[in-house]
Amino acid sequence: MRKGRSRLALSDRVSQPLRRQDQRAAIVSAEGAYPVGSFFFSALSTNPAEQLGFGTWVPVVGRVLVGLDASQVEFDTVLEIGGEKLHVLVPAEVP
Repeated sequence: MRKGRSRLALSDRVSQPLRRQDQRAAIVSAEGAYPVGSFFFSALSTNPAEQLGFGTWVPVVGRVLVGLDASQVEFDTVLEIGGEKLHVLVPAEVP
């Protein structure tokens, strides 16, 4: 290490603010990764707009994501709502 220059720990370097052009490049990249209609999953309670720097995000509460499957009527349409919160198995459903 050169005299007069301090070496920053990784955590210090990560927490330093990005330069304006780097911030804009990061936002443009995130906008491409999360176009309108995308889902953003996080274990944090922070609004994605604060994390990503763009957009209006609406939390999905009390719902479960299920993959689209055109071969099954229950799962062949995006944003379809259905299912049960509680279900008691009957003997015929047990393998």
